[in-house]
Amino acid sequence: MGCNKYSIGVDIWSIGCVLGEMLNNNRALFCGQSEISQLLTIFKALGTPNQTNWPKVQEQCKDFTPKYPKWKRREMRAIVPREDFDELGQQLMDSMLLHDPIKRISSKDALNHPWFQRRT
Repeated sequence: MGCNKYSIGVDIWSIGCVLGEMLNNNRALFCGQSEISQLLTIFKALGTPNQTNWPKVQEQCKDFTPKYPKWKRREMRAIVPREDFDELGQQLMDSMLLHDPIKRISSKDALNHPWFQRRT
């Protein structure tokens, strides 16, 4: 959406996508055919950005418009439908895929997340 600031939150988003794809039989979570269809696919799954879930979206992203269709965020279980994708894993991925980069989980907190601790 033409965001003007790069931060570690962008990397956390990418890691969340890769994790989701690994759990989703190596299929893309958000598969669009163009930039706009990619955005709309993300919005259909994670809800449309707005002042509540990303207060600075309009000032940080030059291409954001409040005219985008409005969708509500779906549960991670619906996005990655695996029986072994437990509540802890869903919570971790959900925290990586928040719209607002500032609200995403930190890399340190992600590495220390209980979902990973149970996997060792």
